[in-house]
Amino acid sequence: MSSSADGQSRGARLAARHLPTFVRWLGNFGWPILLRQLRADFRKNRFFFSQFVCLGVLGVTLIAMISYQTSDETRTATQIGQALFDSFFIIQYLIILVIFPAFSATAFTEERAGLTIDLLLASTLKPEEIVWGKFFASTVYCLVYVVASIPLLSISFLFGGVEPREVLVAYGILIGLTLLISMVGVCISSWYGSPIRSTLTVYVLVFLGLAASWYAFRRTGWGEKGAEGRTLISLLLDSLGVGSSVGLPQVAVLAAVAFAYLFLITANRVRPSSDDRTSPLRALTFIAILGFLLASVASPQDIYLWLTTGTGGVWGRGRGPGWQRGLVQQVFVLVLLAAAIFPTEEAATSRRNRARFGAWTGPRYPLRIFAPGAFWGFAYAVALTALSSGVLLLGLGAGRQDGIDGAAVQALLTMPFYIAAVAALGFLLAACDFTPFYARLTVSFVLVITALLPFIFMLSKEREEVWTGWDVLWRAYYLSPLTLWQSLVADPAEDPSQFLLFGVPVAAAARWILGGLGAAFLAAGVLAARRAGHPLLRFAGGGDARAPRAAQRA
Repeated sequence: MSSSADGQSRGARLAARHLPTFVRWLGNFGWPILLRQLRADFRKNRFFFSQFVCLGVLGVTLIAMISYQTSDETRTATQIGQALFDSFFIIQYLIILVIFPAFSATAFTEERAGLTIDLLLASTLKPEEIVWGKFFASTVYCLVYVVASIPLLSISFLFGGVEPREVLVAYGILIGLTLLISMVGVCISSWYGSPIRSTLTVYVLVFLGLAASWYAFRRTGWGEKGAEGRTLISLLLDSLGVGSSVGLPQVAVLAAVAFAYLFLITANRVRPSSDDRTSPLRALTFIAILGFLLASVASPQDIYLWLTTGTGGVWGRGRGPGWQRGLVQQVFVLVLLAAAIFPTEEAATSRRNRARFGAWTGPRYPLRIFAPGAFWGFAYAVALTALSSGVLLLGLGAGRQDGIDGAAVQALLTMPFYIAAVAALGFLLAACDFTPFYARLTVSFVLVITALLPFIFMLSKEREEVWTGWDVLWRAYYLSPLTLWQSLVADPAEDPSQFLLFGVPVAAAARWILGGLGAAFLAAGVLAARRAGHPLLRFAGGGDARAPRAAQRA
């Protein structure tokens, strides 16, 4: 026993001496936790029993399918091979989605049940390493099963009708689903202390995923008579091909972004409260929204045609006349979520975080928008909105003969003022020591009221009546994005329902009103933060951010 332990320690020292980068890379990905989990779990009967049952169900189903398909003399070998391939993919999809989430849903709840979570958090492992270790330990079950099912897939090649591209795409979907479902389970398990509650929550999400999958499969035309002679994967590739609004690369990027968000949220649950929890989320949101804008304004096909042909008017090729307005609405929802989340964080920041971001001076000073805290959350929301509006103004009008839609231009000019007012309100609540939960709840309540209140008054409006001046002002049409959008798409010369504020269209007056509200909220928030002793622009020096200014001076 001692000789084997000495051999393992000598091997570890040898690897650390000759391959330091590789050993450090394994450590960053939670290798100690993964090794402990594999040694403990692979000795249990649960692993071998689940693998045997799943592979047995898959094998028996394929044998039954072969017997049924070959008994029909009207079916050709190609049709039999395609039917076997579809059955294999569907069964694999259901097994991964229904059975294996139970293994990852107890990743952290088992630690809490065994009273070992405090020992794990007190170790020298970083929060990211702990999450990676739990994730890989939960994913191994599915990956071993997916790899072990490859010989069963080869049965469909005996009949033909399946292309290698379809096999690669099928296994890419299965492996991607495995990784995403495992991370969902690990993330859910970090929120609960009971294995039953975490497992039930995961399976509620799985049920919603099954419903969405069934809807997506039906959209591809699978199961109809016109789809005979083609596999499910080929129909899926056609529905996500060139000319579609959402392609396979976009789906892969969306899944990767969702995985990154789940990983960061799980790491924040493990990370201490005094550590920086928001900078990675802000950076990811910044990159995701800008990437969404660039992919929406000009798809890879548009860029390729523009580079090869050199002609204008290729942006938005094959899209409807209202796609610009729809894109602006989607971007507005994304930046509104950012404005409701990040400025409502705690106004106080720890000394560690202040010292870290206080060193970012000179050219790196603008990167402080990613710093934690409510004030820099406000600056982040405003900067993200302004940059998104600028990208859309330049991108939607570039290379187009018909130019950019007039209503989209007005919306892009108004959107920064609306987001600034919302972000300033969240910063004011945080400066008044609202907790993040109640601050976000208050901001959400204000958004709902301002969005729906004008429609309540609109029910009493006569059909041809034109409301101007104080009628529009006190009914707050300029505060609702829904009625504001209606005023943008209306023509004052032709549509009598155009809202006017003292003779000025609401779209133009809203910029001044929202800008004034945002400035007032920001000024009140700065005064409240300074009175409470919360640092705003300055990071270095000072006492504890949570202590009042009077106590610091004393």
